[in-house]
Amino acid sequence: MEQKTRILALGDYCCSTGFATVMSNIMMNLEATGRYDIDVVGINFDGNPDYNHERFPGKVWPAVNALRMGAYGDPYGRQQFLDLLGTGKYDVVFILQDTFIVQDLIAPMQETYNVLPKKFKVVYYFPFDATPKKEWVEKVVTQIDYPVAYTEYAKNEALKIAPELGNKLDVIYHGTNLTDFYPIEKQAEIDHFRDTYFNGKAKDRFLITNVNRNQSRKDIVRNFMILNQLHKNGHKNALLYLHMQHDDQGGNILVMADHYGFELGKDYILPNQQGFTAQWGFPVEVLNFIYNSSDIALSTTLGEGWGLSITEAMATKTPIVAPNHTSLTEMMADGRGHLVDAGNTPSLWMQKELDNERLRPLMDVEDAAKKIGALIDGTAPDTTQKGFEWATKLSWKNICERWIAKIDKAAQEAKAATSTGQMAASRAERRRQAKGGK
Repeated sequence: MEQKTRILALGDYCCSTGFATVMSNIMMNLEATGRYDIDVVGINFDGNPDYNHERFPGKVWPAVNALRMGAYGDPYGRQQFLDLLGTGKYDVVFILQDTFIVQDLIAPMQETYNVLPKKFKVVYYFPFDATPKKEWVEKVVTQIDYPVAYTEYAKNEALKIAPELGNKLDVIYHGTNLTDFYPIEKQAEIDHFRDTYFNGKAKDRFLITNVNRNQSRKDIVRNFMILNQLHKNGHKNALLYLHMQHDDQGGNILVMADHYGFELGKDYILPNQQGFTAQWGFPVEVLNFIYNSSDIALSTTLGEGWGLSITEAMATKTPIVAPNHTSLTEMMADGRGHLVDAGNTPSLWMQKELDNERLRPLMDVEDAAKKIGALIDGTAPDTTQKGFEWATKLSWKNICERWIAKIDKAAQEAKAATSTGQMAASRAERRRQAKGGK
């Protein structure tokens, strides 16, 4: 019986972040083959064993070891990961994380590789949501055996800095979980959900939904700027639903709304905050109904490595309005959504705090209100079918065929390197013995 390939993975796991959704789907599809043994250092995993083991297969370690702390208090689990890697059990390392977090792992991973008799190869899946720093490419991406970018945008940004990467740098899109996100055919079911979930406050309103985390990169206050402009333009029936925590890294949404005199329950709605966190939102079946109940899905982000809410909304045939920048330009190309001007004038740029000094384009509020107004009036082109067809082609099952091939290739190379190392060690030992064992 062929021995299973041993995988050590590092990334968000056993939680409901975007990173964790991607990791979960890749690991589920690898697990389904029956050909891999998977260990995961789970970022944002609190260690509670009561998680969905089907969605998060493998043996899982929390990133943070509260009993040891020091280096083990790292929220990204780098020391825990290095300890496991040092056991010498693994054929393939799989990492899903930002480059500036992985940068500190490159040197110790290489040192570990050099001393272990059993060699491993590293597969690294990474996003860029803005122009990257040179060191992120030169000190991370170029040092990886199998670097894989989320998008062509990320690949091109990397190649501008390190053209020598060439064909070594691959692109694999995120998949769409079509069992979770799909159009609900019965309008009566949608109407019932919309009426009960929003407590009747969305009746006869044009519902604008933003499904994102309330963090500074998502520029949540811009949603209220757009809503204010819509009201000024005469679209008083526009209602904003922000599917996120009201008080998080991006600030307090209630205070943001107060700047414009907006009233909770009348001009905008928030989810019930009981048990709703950035790590644990509502069940996916509820989120699918939310997309289906919305008139549009809006993003005001300052940059995206991918933006799962975009393809999730596409899979439900919900129209999407998002800024024309970074990966969104690529995802919504060819009429798959309504792209809004962003960074189109010198004043529509910013550098925000704690963001590695990246320059980011701001969404044009007036253009956003104009394009949403056209959707309200029914004069905008229909983009939903093109978006739906594109998103459904990106099923995780299809996407993960490429990941399986990538992992297998890395494993074969690791085994070949191990064999080469063993032969070199054997030759060195024979030479040593020939010299009298000295």
